[in-house]
Amino acid sequence: SAANPAAVKRFFETGGKSLLDGLSHLAKDMVHNGGMPSQVNMGAFEVGKSLGTTEGAVVFRNDVLELIQYKPITEQVHERPLLVVPPQINKFYVFDLSPEKSLARFCLRNGLQTFIVSWRNPTKAQREWGLSTYIEALKEAVDVVTAITGSKDINMLGACSGGITCTALLGHYAALGEKKVNALTLLVSVLDTTLDTQVALFVDEQTLEAAKRHSYQAGVLEGRDMAKVFAWMRPNDLIWNYWVN
Repeated sequence: SAANPAAVKRFFETGGKSLLDGLSHLAKDMVHNGGMPSQVNMGAFEVGKSLGTTEGAVVFRNDVLELIQYKPITEQVHERPLLVVPPQINKFYVFDLSPEKSLARFCLRNGLQTFIVSWRNPTKAQREWGLSTYIEALKEAVDVVTAITGSKDINMLGACSGGITCTALLGHYAALGEKKVNALTLLVSVLDTTLDTQVALFVDEQTLEAAKRHSYQAGVLEGRDMAKVFAWMRPNDLIWNYWVN
């Protein structure tokens, strides 16, 4: 913008290259990112090399998830294992971003037998999946963890929607009279669905029905669409920051 003195200065310093770079980024965002400003270089990350580098192996798989067991790095481990359940809209490596930023490595260094769920990325073929689908799949994972470790129960950590799923699972176990979970830790998991929030200002019955119809017709809610919602919840940080800075 001609009203931005820093941008004008940069334009002259680079002989106009800064403007060309900006237009190039804009074109790429329009074509590949739904018009939203890119927050990261998507080509800079590769699972197993720059993401998810902690050593582990898939020890169980069903239609909904894979269960990863991480290799212990201490001579002794705690008897009771930890099962980490990430959000369904995120990947397992959110807990293993890098050697310096890894919950998985932290747990291993502290002698915890660590397992992390990796959710399947659904397509429209899985449009009928619901909360009960995820609970049944998670029940199988819990049984595998106890079978591998020989522990009668486990500790769980659930994040966001993964935490909501864990909470529903504990309610299911309580109804069955089964105590397979010793303790549950929740991270940013919304259990109170009261609609007195900023987002709820835009929600009414018609909007909800339209959203449900759209999701069912498409068969799956695309990650790009969800990313837009999260970005507009914090526009100064996640949208305008990339235009101004």
